[in-house]
Amino acid sequence: VDGDMRRSVQHLQFGLEASPGLSEVLLDGRLLDEAIRPTEVKGLYLLAAGEHPPNPAELVGSPRMEKLLEVLRDRYESIFIDSPPMLAVTDAAVMGPKTDGVILVVRAEKTEKDAISLAIQQLRHVGARVLGVVVNDAKPDGPYYSYYRKYYGEEKRTGLKRLVPGT
Repeated sequence: VDGDMRRSVQHLQFGLEASPGLSEVLLDGRLLDEAIRPTEVKGLYLLAAGEHPPNPAELVGSPRMEKLLEVLRDRYESIFIDSPPMLAVTDAAVMGPKTDGVILVVRAEKTEKDAISLAIQQLRHVGARVLGVVVNDAKPDGPYYSYYRKYYGEEKRTGLKRLVPGT
């Protein structure tokens, strides 16, 4: 689900239309079957964000969003919601408690530790269950990698090559 109704990108990533999407479904629940579309990835479906509404936080905080999540839980094994940045707008904090858990995505060497701490604190404050953190754009020669290389030893570097073709 592309829950970022302010700057949606998931439809572009999958080469699909943005509308009808989440905003239209929340305004008129009859569009759900039309709005959920298969992607090129087998078994993966997308509910795009839809048209940019004037009140995204109100929509994701509405009872209709809770009802939509109930319907999606009955239909799908796993549901992932891409939200706007946690500290930029309230949408993620409003959605967090409605989900089974939140995975915070941060950018290596860009996202400040204080911002990560504040985001986790805000999520916990609203009752969201923080499952963990994903670090994007980590470079294999960056400071974190060198720590793990020293800890695990140089020979462990080849393990990933066996598991992930092309690395």
